[in-house]
Amino acid sequence: LLDERLVSNSQSCGANRKCHDAAIRQWEESAHHFSASTPVFTILLGVMQDEKGEEGARFENYAAAELKARVDLWNDSQEDAYGLNFVRSRDGLETDFLITKNGAPWLLCEAKLSAGPVSSHHYRHSAALGGVPFAQIVRQDGVLKVENGGFFTISASRFFA
Repeated sequence: LLDERLVSNSQSCGANRKCHDAAIRQWEESAHHFSASTPVFTILLGVMQDEKGEEGARFENYAAAELKARVDLWNDSQEDAYGLNFVRSRDGLETDFLITKNGAPWLLCEAKLSAGPVSSHHYRHSAALGGVPFAQIVRQDGVLKVENGGFFTISASRFFA
């Protein structure tokens, strides 16, 4: 994990020398600034790295940031209210992301490093949420598969384009 002290207190560069004022303002308003100073986030990142490996955790974090940016854009530009959540069943199986629209399930997403079969618990989560579509977003390029009508495996480069 990145030591918070390595990325915090950089305000002195902008405040004292005025050389990076715009960058400092952008940093102070960003989720990265908040995350770097939040012990809960750093603990969760450590757990995610232990479970998925550093590369998998990094890709999931990338997908989360991309989805959050889109949810924020939709909320700012549309009348509907979107949210970004996750799903975990009582048996501990998880789908990485659930996008809601006006409080109702709208899209399930799972971040994976490479294409593979959709795990059966994602089908169960979709069914429990009323048949909501599912996208398995993979780092691997050139992937687009459709299974059972509403289950997609798609490259991140295509999904986030």
